[in-house]
Amino acid sequence: MTAAQREVEQASERFEKRAQTAAVQCDTRRAEAEQLYTDAVKAADVGLAASGEYELARMVGINQYVARRVR
Repeated sequence: MTAAQREVEQASERFEKRAQTAAVQCDTRRAEAEQLYTDAVKAADVGLAASGEYELARMVGINQYVARRVR
């Protein structure tokens, strides 16, 4: 085996390892992004529910209820 063939094989092995590492990192980042999105949707749902409760209390004039819930 010539030195050039060995170098090509080594380069190919390095490329394969880097490609595998990149794929794992991509999957990890995708999973993290999906989790962040899920958390953001949950937080938005909670925020909307809280703002709905606030608006309802404000409309019917329950100021003490609003004061307790906001703090």
